[in-house]
Amino acid sequence: MSSPSRELPDELVLKIISHLGTVNEIVRCSSLLSKRWRNTWRSIGGGVLEFHKSDELRCTNCKEQYRFANLIDQALTSLADRQNLDGLRIGFNLCGMTEEAWRWVEFGLTKRAKELTLMSYCYNWATFPLFTPEFLAGHDLSRLQILEFKGIAKIDPAAIAYILSRNCPSLRRFALRDCRFSGGETVVIRVCSSNNLEMLSLEFKGQDCNVRIELSSAPSLRTFKFHGASASHVEFGNHLPRLREAWFGGQWILDASFCRYLPLSSFQFHMFAPRLDRLGLELGINNLRLPPPEWLLFEKLRVLDLFIHIDRCALENLFASTDLLMAAPVLHQLSIHFINGFDSVQWESENSSAPESSTWKHHSLEVLQLHGVHRLCASYVTPCRIQLELAAYIITNTPSLNQVLIDTRDQCLISSSVAEYRDLDQVEGDICEAKMEMETQLQGRSASSKIHFTYR
Repeated sequence: MSSPSRELPDELVLKIISHLGTVNEIVRCSSLLSKRWRNTWRSIGGGVLEFHKSDELRCTNCKEQYRFANLIDQALTSLADRQNLDGLRIGFNLCGMTEEAWRWVEFGLTKRAKELTLMSYCYNWATFPLFTPEFLAGHDLSRLQILEFKGIAKIDPAAIAYILSRNCPSLRRFALRDCRFSGGETVVIRVCSSNNLEMLSLEFKGQDCNVRIELSSAPSLRTFKFHGASASHVEFGNHLPRLREAWFGGQWILDASFCRYLPLSSFQFHMFAPRLDRLGLELGINNLRLPPPEWLLFEKLRVLDLFIHIDRCALENLFASTDLLMAAPVLHQLSIHFINGFDSVQWESENSSAPESSTWKHHSLEVLQLHGVHRLCASYVTPCRIQLELAAYIITNTPSLNQVLIDTRDQCLISSSVAEYRDLDQVEGDICEAKMEMETQLQGRSASSKIHFTYR
């Protein structure tokens, strides 16, 4: 039988705990709190404070949002006397909460937090016009190791350059996701003398201005991710000895032809491409019309992630995505994610079949993953048959392949024509039939060979 104390509202328990004398008393009494607060208060003894709303409450009404924000304020007020804080993580809908969000960021920096993470889960940006080099210069950033923002607008690019220089000597991870800069049409960010920086993620979805990234010196950088506007550019320096993982996406790639899907010179690409262990690319299906450049070679690439935007007029180009396999001779895993465009996608039988014969073979690929679209509504229809035929085509040409995952959970309909839809029972029958055919293809290759379908 549950204790009546567990029925107490969070606000009341929070007031009681904030007046306790020692951390040990707080930990003992934290069992009174609901689950979301229990983990928070148990970490007061030196861990990271976390304030996250559950998925179903991330985009709720304003009254509930301000109630949650008020609880965060109360919790942080009770820690006002602490000199240092290991970390502060806050995540929920920050729509209309610029003042509150800014107050939390300032609190984390004032307490010399090692980690500061602020995530807005809805596309309603909080704005940080005061996040400037002058503001940062007034704080001790020597302990800051992790800084991540999501859904924040009006960020001064000079502040980002300030952070990615010698002013944050301990910084290991820096990420801006779905953020927007203030300022002019072109933003330049230079990364120099970031000796401890291991991960840099800059994703500017919806950003109007173009971003130029200059990676001149980051000797510890291992992971780099960039998502930019149409004329964005990345310039790699010659002091990135540990770069092993890279992701590139955004309109700058979708607007390019496949032979120059990265706006980099062959010289720049040669400097780091042979060392990569993992590469992620966001491509439009029309980018696949031309083969990759002859100089392109990923000598050590083990994992390749392709995010392909489907186009109704060019489904025959999809099979050309396998051309990249020949530039990665030791590739172990290929993951392809199908993403819908703005038009519904229809399967055109006259131009969609796999090539009848192929001259390429890949002898290292062992794992193939094909994932469906990320969004569903009446006008977004992507046929599972794309995945099924592409999987069969790759299996035929990769004797080493022994594991296949086909995730069709986001596929609701298969279209055989513009006006005719096949029901879900028939779709499931097609999937089962395709699975049997692929299992037959894999027989005898390895004792661990398997086909796995995730279907809903």
